[in-house]
Amino acid sequence: MDINMKKAGKYLAPVLPLLMAFVIQILGGIWVGLIYAVVKGVQLASQDGLDMETVQEAITNDLQNPEFLLLLSAVLGVIDIIVFGIWLKKLKRQEETIEQANSLSVQRVLLIIVLGLCLQIGLSAILTLISHLRPEWFEEYGKLMEQLGMGTSFFSFLYVGIIGPIAEELICRGVIMKKARRVMPFFAANILQALLFGIYHMNMVQGLYAFAIGLCFGLMRYTFNTLAAPIALHMSVNLSGIFLGYFLSDKVLLNPVTGVPLFALSAAGIILILIHFIKLSKKVGLEEVPYTYDEY
Repeated sequence: MDINMKKAGKYLAPVLPLLMAFVIQILGGIWVGLIYAVVKGVQLASQDGLDMETVQEAITNDLQNPEFLLLLSAVLGVIDIIVFGIWLKKLKRQEETIEQANSLSVQRVLLIIVLGLCLQIGLSAILTLISHLRPEWFEEYGKLMEQLGMGTSFFSFLYVGIIGPIAEELICRGVIMKKARRVMPFFAANILQALLFGIYHMNMVQGLYAFAIGLCFGLMRYTFNTLAAPIALHMSVNLSGIFLGYFLSDKVLLNPVTGVPLFALSAAGIILILIHFIKLSKKVGLEEVPYTYDEY
């Protein structure tokens, strides 16, 4: 009985980091929102001629402002980085073996960046086409993107392009994958972490494509045995999404003359680059060595 429970606990362990991430999002969001509301309320209440209804309305408007939501997300992302960074380092100390992976050269980093660009172009083309064929599927997704003010501010760049990718990689390709690899091979662990990555986004549309690109992030983590690789790919996908949004309009993507070649080129780039990295991943092996403070 105890043996079975321990075995079940090991297989459930990869889910715990996701639950912790949700706890940080919920409790952290509540506390930061309350602190802001109190400070803002005191500040506004000190002004003459303002009643409580006006103060409450002003606070509510601020809490629903995309700039504030992005700033809040950035703060919670920093908390995630601290919590899961410490957690991952403790997990690495418990290892008796490390993966002997490929070196992350400048050329390979550039290839990762190009892969991120291709993923974003292909993803944008697919989402744009589906959103016009089935607009009802994208109502919630569209509201979320509008609420976050994607691509419209410095805070969008800060959170979506930098803090978010680092935090999410520490959670999914860091702690979750590390725990999953203890009880299952890479192939299964990669599917699990990508699935949990999709669930983490709490949105059907985002969840589906997050699962797909999460598999690519996991491959980078395994191939190079460092979080720097999936972080670079994650940043490339997100930042290209911000900047390409100014050029890849629906008109461009839905026009057969421009949209089809763009999608074909991005698909070809994705396939060729992934084949290259899959071949590299086959060189990964295990070696029994003492733990060292290598970058994660």
